[in-house]
Amino acid sequence: MDNFVIVYIFVFVIGACIGSFLNVCIYRIPNGKSIVWPGSECPACASKIRWYDNIPIFSWFILGGQCWDCNVHFNFRYPLIEGGTAILFVASWYFLEPVQAIIGMLFIGLLIVASFIDLDHLIIPDCFTVGGFILGCIISVMVPGLHGYVGSEPYVVRGLGSLISALNGAFLGSGLLLWVAWIADMVLMEESVGGADIKLMGCIGAFCGWKGAVFALCGGALLGSLILVPLILMKRLKSRDARSAYMVVPFGPWLSLGAITYFVFTRGLVEAYFKMIGAIFK
Repeated sequence: MDNFVIVYIFVFVIGACIGSFLNVCIYRIPNGKSIVWPGSECPACASKIRWYDNIPIFSWFILGGQCWDCNVHFNFRYPLIEGGTAILFVASWYFLEPVQAIIGMLFIGLLIVASFIDLDHLIIPDCFTVGGFILGCIISVMVPGLHGYVGSEPYVVRGLGSLISALNGAFLGSGLLLWVAWIADMVLMEESVGGADIKLMGCIGAFCGWKGAVFALCGGALLGSLILVPLILMKRLKSRDARSAYMVVPFGPWLSLGAITYFVFTRGLVEAYFKMIGAIFK
């Protein structure tokens, strides 16, 4: 088998295994449980899940999506997260340089956990928002190429420039969302964007810079609208009570989707777009 194929199979398997761990984090962290101990167990009957029943992606289908001991149904989200993580890891390795790909995998894992916790509980713990911002700043200093600082300049100069780019992205992204939230609150007369979303934008900006933060905010809002508006309209058509058709929608997953799209797939296109805009106004 070609070495090229072997590498991608390896990345896929690693991604699936990490996706399995992300499922543990999504379930346990909001409930204040350890993500290390005890081992995997059924949330209904607390029976230990055997290692051969805990193979990422495949075990869910082999077991028919249910516990071997009590037959309780396991959500299809488990293999979906494992498979999705694996695919995104492969995409990162394909589209990015190795160092940036590894950073991207870390960023993807962080955003997946934050997004699904937000979907389940309408909260995003500070360890993913504030912690992600700090981590993004540290990585920016250690790997100046994350924000395009490559060349013959001294490492200190490149590291400082990369840190400034991370801070610019974090504060601009958070500031933009804060203004959007303030305007929306004034119009809707109620809280529309949570503080955790604003802090999440700080994390996204630290990893992606200001251009990525702007893309995540605009792209996330667009993707969310394209998916959610039809669902809300369908719910209102089916409901006789208009008030019951309103949905509380977490914004974190859409910001995360926009950020991952930028980091892995569209960074070059967005950079070229902003260069074109800059050339026009020179």
